[in-house]
Amino acid sequence: MPLAIARRMDRRPVATGALLAIVAFVFFGVQLHRTRPFVDEWAYFAQSYYLDLFLDGPSDARQWLEYPAIDLPPLPKYLIGFALRAIQQERPGPAASWAWYQDTSRSFASEQVLNAARWPSVVLGAIGVFAIFLLGRQVGGVAVGLLAGLFLMLGPLYSLHARRAMADVPTEALVLCAAVAALAAWSRTIAGKGGALVWALFVSAGVFAGLAVEAKLSGALALIVIGVWTTLGCFLPGVTMLRRLMLFGGLLITSMIAFAVFVALNPTLTVHPKGPLPAEMRELEAKSIVGRALEVAAFRSGVSDQARQQFPHNALNDPLERVKVVIVQGLGRHGPFGPSENDSRVRYDWRQDGGALVWGPLVFLGYAFAFICGLKEQSKGVPPLGWALCLMGLTTFGVVAWFIPLAWDRYLLPIQASNAVLASLGLVWGLRSLRSRFAGAPS
Repeated sequence: MPLAIARRMDRRPVATGALLAIVAFVFFGVQLHRTRPFVDEWAYFAQSYYLDLFLDGPSDARQWLEYPAIDLPPLPKYLIGFALRAIQQERPGPAASWAWYQDTSRSFASEQVLNAARWPSVVLGAIGVFAIFLLGRQVGGVAVGLLAGLFLMLGPLYSLHARRAMADVPTEALVLCAAVAALAAWSRTIAGKGGALVWALFVSAGVFAGLAVEAKLSGALALIVIGVWTTLGCFLPGVTMLRRLMLFGGLLITSMIAFAVFVALNPTLTVHPKGPLPAEMRELEAKSIVGRALEVAAFRSGVSDQARQQFPHNALNDPLERVKVVIVQGLGRHGPFGPSENDSRVRYDWRQDGGALVWGPLVFLGYAFAFICGLKEQSKGVPPLGWALCLMGLTTFGVVAWFIPLAWDRYLLPIQASNAVLASLGLVWGLRSLRSRFAGAPS
């Protein structure tokens, strides 16, 4: 019976992934009422009026150059605004956003209304589980995809943020969607399968990557990973010059589409308010679109520097310390075997990080099998998806370890998805190897 079920799943992979996404949606949704309000949720909630400003407000509204517009990216605020519109809940006005900055302990509605604002994260959390299933299936088959989806869904970090009205899980889900589309386009290009489908996949990757950056600037990780895959494809032996040009063309199209989406949905980059403006707003208004985008990125970097000073017990100022946190906490308390609740005030703690003793070997085993799979795929003349997975994991780890400013859980969310796929690949291929060895052993 289990074998028959496995074969049926292999024949209907999309249906299997969709069922997993539905399970994730229910799993995240039923826990909403148990999730305590988090301080940053009210910041996004208080700025949900930006949806009304985007859809119905004047195109030159000066609010797009004010501090709240620059501080928090617009997409999560739009999503929360849509959720509040769905229940006919009036959105807070600009005064609420300023009130939150003056007193971050402020709340602006009942917990029931806040739960309604969390549903976009629930939906995108389920989409992220579906995306990682597709990613795992591309690399190692349905079993790998299913296991990776379960690891991500049941992991305490992803599950927690899938129930918060914030930017982190929406960003992660959109990054995964971009990765799925880009990896499919990459593998088809390496295999010499061109055509409209490949370019449609590159365009789709660009749309998802643009939305990811619109949700949080760390969504740029999607474009970084795609760039690394492009570089890998160009250095593979046997890849013709035409295919290399297609890869670079795909990367260019993906990047251009992503930037276009980012600009189209963020009037902060284009608005020109009429009338007198304060000096800092006038300085920003005078910049080009690229100049404003760089200014927003510099602003967010400055906010991280301020947070290091404000929370010195969580600050990560030393490169080695950042690497240690990403390894120990990323594989420990924030991995699938971590506790449901954690204390960030304790940097390293066996009670919280002991799960790394199980999860770490599984992830490293996944790297080993992914590399070996890549070697076999390359020797057979097919796209080395195992190497692509290795590079996705290493790139994600490197970017997070380079930029992480504080030992806070949400900064370690990006490594969880690639770790889940790697561990699933290691577990599935390890079990298959053991089964083959014992099956071939003389009785």
